[in-house]
Amino acid sequence: MTVKLLMQTQVDDPHVLNDHLKLLYQNAIPGIAITILASAGLAFGFAEHSTIHYKFIWWLCLSAVVGFRIIDTALWFRRANKGLFSCQNDLYRFGAGVLLTAFLWAFYCVYFYNKSSIDELFSSLVIVSAMAGGAATVLSGNKLLSQIYTLMLLAPFSLQMILGDNPAHLLLGCLGLAYAAVMLSVANAAANFTKNSIMLRNEHNQLLKTMEHKVQQRTEKIIELSQHDSLTQLLNRRSFLAAAKLQ
Repeated sequence: MTVKLLMQTQVDDPHVLNDHLKLLYQNAIPGIAITILASAGLAFGFAEHSTIHYKFIWWLCLSAVVGFRIIDTALWFRRANKGLFSCQNDLYRFGAGVLLTAFLWAFYCVYFYNKSSIDELFSSLVIVSAMAGGAATVLSGNKLLSQIYTLMLLAPFSLQMILGDNPAHLLLGCLGLAYAAVMLSVANAAANFTKNSIMLRNEHNQLLKTMEHKVQQRTEKIIELSQHDSLTQLLNRRSFLAAAKLQ
């Protein structure tokens, strides 16, 4: 229910919705791959005895979410290859997977903040910043989703650094919030550009279909006028003789 409320972006034209979801699912593949590599690097690359078990549990939870997203993406491509159109529920499922991924990244950054070495802290900051930056393009098919994803990645971690006991991290936290604001603006511009491009494409296709239909109607009308008398609507002399020859 929460995901539905956050992503209440109904689209009347199924072609437009299908194009948005096609872009989201196609871009999800590299995003999922990066998530797998980055999560494994953080969970096992900085293995401290005091936190290794908790990191392993976090990695298992994130892997479960990633597994769900992989299955969902594979099923969507299977339906798309059969020519089936996407629906609003596809967007809800995709959004749920993305938001759960962002939540787990935010949880990692906040929970392990005081337990991380300076190298791990810096690596975490680089990873979430890079993923937030990539979201402007990867999630450009849905403005609200890209903006929420960016905020979930950067805002909790930045606020934790600002409110933490280490004064050296204050500047990093402020920079993180500033970067989040910039990424929100970039995500908004990218999503608007994508939306306009999809709308123009579908309007162009609809215009072509309308023109083809009108051309077909006029062609049929010309054929009808050439074969029938304009007053009686009966076959004219030429059409009558042609039909007689065929008999």
